[in-house]
Order: sequence, then structure tokens, then C-alpha cells
Amino acid sequence: MSRQSWKKREGAAAVEAALLTPLLLIVALGVIDVGQFIVVKQNLSSAARIGARQAARDASVDTQIVETVVAEFFTQTFPVIESDDISSAVAVEIFDSDGNSITGDELGQFETGELINVQVTVDFSKIQWLNLNYWNLDLDPVSGYSRRE
Repeated sequence: MSRQSWKKREGAAAVEAALLTPLLLIVALGVIDVGQFIVVKQNLSSAARIGARQAARDASVDTQIVETVVAEFFTQTFPVIESDDISSAVAVEIFDSDGNSITGDELGQFETGELINVQVTVDFSKIQWLNLNYWNLDLDPVSGYSRRE
């Protein structure tokens, strides 16, 4: 290969790299974003289960304690994210077996064996590591069920 054709090939490689690098970067960031979405979805399920377990434990438990336990779980799971951001992103609702919302100390009125539903919702956009939002991913609420002990 002559020296002149070698120089032309070096220029073509630089152009190819310039065209492909942004595409590869977008794909890599997309994989990271979707991976974080899956991690948050899995932890959302765990948080609902932990909240339901806490709600079922003791007759004196009120809804504020369940909300605190769920928020602490997310704070421990995502230590990089500010606790204020977590508390604004996480919502906890508690329902009885008929679907009625339970607030305050009404949780103490449950009898042994009654079903308790703890529903946890997370606003994914508030706790994303890469706030790219080109996937427009939303998390559906997840429920955890337990029977009163």
C-alpha cells in the first residue's frame, strides 16, 4: 500500500469513529437508565413487602411508622440520593381488605388475621441517576399484602 492511500485510510477511520462514538454513548446511557429502572422497580416491590410486614406486626402501629420504615428502606438502598428527594418521590398508602384508605392510628383497629394492603408509589424521575427522560419510564404502584398478627 502506498503512503498516500494509507493517509486516506487514516482519515476514514477518524470519520467513522466520530460518527459512531455518539451512537455508542447513547446506547450505553440507555442501558444504564433501563438498568436503574429495573433496580428501582425491584426495590419498590421490596419496600411494599417491608411496609406490609411492618403494618401487620403490632396493633399500636400507626400509618406514620409504616411510611417511615418504607422511606428508610429507600434511603438505605439509594445512599447517593438525598433523603429529601426520596421523601418527595415515595408515597405510601394503606388500605383495608375492602379498599378503604387507612390513615393515622386507624391501623390499630385491625383484628388478628385481617388483610392489610400497603401500596408504594415512586416518582422515578425524582430519583433517577441520569435524568435523561428519553425513555419516559413510569413506575406503577406496587402493593404488599399481609395479615394482622
